[in-house]
Amino acid sequence: MDNDAKARILIRVFDGSRRLIDPNVSLLITLIDGYGNHIPGFYHKGPEVPVDVSFYDNLQDSYTVIVAAKGYKDGGYRPVKVSKAEQQLADVMLLPRAGTFRFRDSDFATLKQNEPALSRLFSHGLTDSQAASRYDQLMHKQPAALAALMNITAAMAQIELSLNKSVLDYFIEMIWDASPAQDRFYAYADNDLIDQVKQAAAAGRFAEEPNPGRYHPGATLSYKQTTFNEGNVQITFHEGDTRTIKIEEKEVPCVKVESDIDYYRDLIAHGLFEVLPNTITKGLTDPEKVYQLRWIGGQQKGTAFDPPYTIEALWS
Repeated sequence: MDNDAKARILIRVFDGSRRLIDPNVSLLITLIDGYGNHIPGFYHKGPEVPVDVSFYDNLQDSYTVIVAAKGYKDGGYRPVKVSKAEQQLADVMLLPRAGTFRFRDSDFATLKQNEPALSRLFSHGLTDSQAASRYDQLMHKQPAALAALMNITAAMAQIELSLNKSVLDYFIEMIWDASPAQDRFYAYADNDLIDQVKQAAAAGRFAEEPNPGRYHPGATLSYKQTTFNEGNVQITFHEGDTRTIKIEEKEVPCVKVESDIDYYRDLIAHGLFEVLPNTITKGLTDPEKVYQLRWIGGQQKGTAFDPPYTIEALWS
């Protein structure tokens, strides 16, 4: 091995609007190699920071990138598996410490035009005026719950199943007395979704959660997406709660589904670092953190995560 061998990482830093951060922002860059060694941090003006790191041709080449800046929450990217052959890209999002949700589809009519699948789910069983009223109430009184709903549905729309339909396409009607909350929502979905998710699990795209009723009371089946390191969709079925919903003169058998996004892919980490602390402190999964993790995960996989809102500084 050449002890002087180098590899390059290009760190690109974005803000909560999903745009490159202001070039005047001073960024503190810290890297950790695959053996846990911290590389001394350094400051660099954003938004693009090229970094040369040591190349070892082993597991030590899997780097973690951490970015900090005044007025922003820290962000990170892992793993960056470097190579002498080509530069590796690490896209990091920093969210403002004093931030707010900005819903770019600020009225329901605009949402119907730009997000038809979400608006259909939102409005099924309601009149247009009732749907618009509920949307307006969420946006102004429960913005975190609306953001969570948009996070989850935007992610589900990207999960293609075997019949050229996305996970979101199977969802039919919201269950309003139980959702949305800032960490999940409940809805009735076409019963065929169960078999479709089982097929995706058999192909390695989902992992079944054992004993789903432990963390999801009343649940009978639960599957978590395995595509990303963090920010995966979890789909939980409550097969004891079913109903038939009419859609365009067709009677569709439906099942109650609980949907959320977890911080962690690994089920043990999910239980130890997310579910258990939330149970003890009565805390809920933060839609801002989900937004950040799922966006970074999308950048890693080349699948843009683009829910119809942003997180921006209060002073912007």
